[in-house]
Amino acid sequence: MKLYDDLQKYHNYTDYQIKLVQYALKSIFSEISKFGILVVFFLLIGKLPEFLLAALPLLFFRRYNGGLHCNTYLTCLLASFLFFFVGIVILPSWISVPFAVGLVLMAAMTVLIPLIAPVKSKYHAEVEPARIRKYKLW
Repeated sequence: MKLYDDLQKYHNYTDYQIKLVQYALKSIFSEISKFGILVVFFLLIGKLPEFLLAALPLLFFRRYNGGLHCNTYLTCLLASFLFFFVGIVILPSWISVPFAVGLVLMAAMTVLIPLIAPVKSKYHAEVEPARIRKYKLW
């Protein structure tokens, strides 16, 4: 591919660095496409504001805390879909939580998530303790 050839030719990227770029681009496009599919689905069922409100905090947490890791794009899409669908469509019809209780639960999760994070993929190296401390302070 021209981009990778140019990176090697003009910027002296090694094969390993090219693989890192490929992985990063694949990850970015996978996340964008997954988010787009979820946006379209929740738009079609009239729950887009609820989806965006649920996804927004996760975007901040996921950057530093990792998340559930699936082996394929399809299983990741399915897990994400089920997570949001259950939380947005199924649970609200079964459970009614007063607003104040919801705020307390959200505050509790905000405190608990950094305590158990980061969750790393089995494909990644261990995160250094200094980096974990840095992430937990942000």
